[in-house]
Amino acid sequence: MTRVRLHTTISKNTEEKILKLENRFGTKSKVVETAISALEKAETVGSCDDCPLKEENSYRIILDLISMREDMLDRIMNIVFGELDFQTFFNDLRKRAKEEAFLFSQAISFKKRNDFQSMVKYLKMWEQISNHITILQIFESEHVVIMRIRSFQRIPEVVLEIIRGHLEGLEITFELDLGLDNLLKIKWISPELAMISRVSRDMDQKLNARYSEVLKRVKPHTYMKNMLPINWELFNYLTQKTKNEMIPMDLGLNQFKYVPGLKLDEIKEGDELEIFKKLLTYYEDINYLTILNISFEKKKILISFKCQTESILNLLLQIITLIVSRISVKLIEMNFDQNSVMLIFEKVKKDDPEIYDILIKEYLLSDLTPELIQTTIVPKELLRKLNNEIFNKNINSFKKIYKLIGMEIGNAIAIYCKKKNLLVEEIVISWINQFLKSKDWEINLKNNMVTILYISPELPTIEAHKNLIEGLFSKVSKKVKIKHFENMLTITT
Repeated sequence: MTRVRLHTTISKNTEEKILKLENRFGTKSKVVETAISALEKAETVGSCDDCPLKEENSYRIILDLISMREDMLDRIMNIVFGELDFQTFFNDLRKRAKEEAFLFSQAISFKKRNDFQSMVKYLKMWEQISNHITILQIFESEHVVIMRIRSFQRIPEVVLEIIRGHLEGLEITFELDLGLDNLLKIKWISPELAMISRVSRDMDQKLNARYSEVLKRVKPHTYMKNMLPINWELFNYLTQKTKNEMIPMDLGLNQFKYVPGLKLDEIKEGDELEIFKKLLTYYEDINYLTILNISFEKKKILISFKCQTESILNLLLQIITLIVSRISVKLIEMNFDQNSVMLIFEKVKKDDPEIYDILIKEYLLSDLTPELIQTTIVPKELLRKLNNEIFNKNINSFKKIYKLIGMEIGNAIAIYCKKKNLLVEEIVISWINQFLKSKDWEINLKNNMVTILYISPELPTIEAHKNLIEGLFSKVSKKVKIKHFENMLTITT
């Protein structure tokens, strides 16, 4: 292309504008050519007052919009759904911002230059496009830009890391500091100064200390509700250790305060099903239970779910039953299948004295067992040999010992049940089911019959159970039939 020389006279103000634009476009000639091209375009397609870009910017201002890459928005949603922890998200910000700066600079043909003017130019463009920041002041003599962070106001360090990554991606040397009211100060420093000074190292140490505090502040919702994370292996171990114990009633009733949106003092008649949904969905969300089903049939609420272990299931049953008792709903039936359970609840009158019917038996047994029998740890094989020795030498004394133990326990249960107006026979059967649990035999309860199936039947063990149970029922005014056949003991009430 043929070049021609042009001489003209311009105002001092116009000269200053051309000099500033020269830094952006490279030469004065390029500035003039670009200006003429823009003027021709304006006359052809109209003023920029009507251009889509200006319209878009006006929408951005009116709606206070902030631009964010789809990748970053997806990662934030991953945090919400528990697929990503905040620390990993935060640690990746600067690396991803460097990649973003490269893409952005390529898209706008930004010429990399490590100087103050380039830094300011880039920050202004990023301000306009992203709306994450507002540039307040520019001090050219000091090579300083002061801006306010507009987004992530509770965690402004997120935007700080993004800006840091962008500038590093453009190979601009700088130092920055975040002050009060989310004011960010960025100072351009020469590459020579950056190499010989401790500026970068001091900045890193200062920011790392700040980031540690940020990560302490950012907590999952469950942490804010005074809850602690625990893995299944440890949780199962702890619940196994306490599986024969009942949690204190006040503790169980108090668990509702951790359930989002559940306020028992604001419940109205007819809200019972909604309460169950909130309660059980919460425990499903925190992985206490799975395969949850809730339905309402003939004024009864039917619920089924599965837990990973039996001990966790027992713990959860206590909590659920106690909480729903506060809304005058009573547990009337339970059916177990390994770690799954089916529960049936029905609405009862407020302050129904039998509202804790099923649970009260468990609480009673939990309280009575350590009082009735003083236990100590004895090796299983030693106890078996001791039983066999007494049984073989004096079978009558053997039977008498176990029958007396049964009579003492039965008498204590009878006195307690009389005070509490409870059905003593049911309590005795429940006590047998709980106290005699073992891997060496199975206990089945059906209607008015208790069946014990021995895996490796030994006569001393069977006789011990038979006489213990006879003693139990002799003190509760209930005649029972106890039969022994091969590896099975049946008790019919």
